Amino acid sequence: MEVHSCDSRMENGQHTTFHAEEKNLVLAGPTGFGKTEFVKSLFGAAKTLELNAAGMQHPSLRDFNPDVHECILWDEAEATLVAAKRKLFQCPASLVELGFSPTAALTYKVMVNKCIMDINSNRWL
Repeated sequence: MEVHSCDSRMENGQHTTFHAEEKNLVLAGPTGFGKTEFVKSLFGAAKTLELNAAGMQHPSLRDFNPDVHECILWDEAEATLVAAKRKLFQCPASLVELGFSPTAALTYKVMVNKCIMDINSNRWL
């Protein structure tokens, strides 16, 4: 399994892994390797929103609750999804609008700033 984009640093004499500007964890490895269960063990199943992102073009975070979820697990996500939805995956300190439609009747906003985005993939890039 490969781990990408997870910078470790010393801060106030403490070793820490996640920082405000580093909200993404990418786990790449073969099917059945345990990527999904590993992430759930880090945050707990109740605090992890698991999404099947295989072939996903328009993510739905309607089930996301910032008071409950500490991690969004994008299972089988591809780099093209992250590139297309870069504002969402940057976890800005502002609301992100999703659910675009021609009439804007289906749009909604989410605050993912305090959430870790875990991207699990069989192949990354």
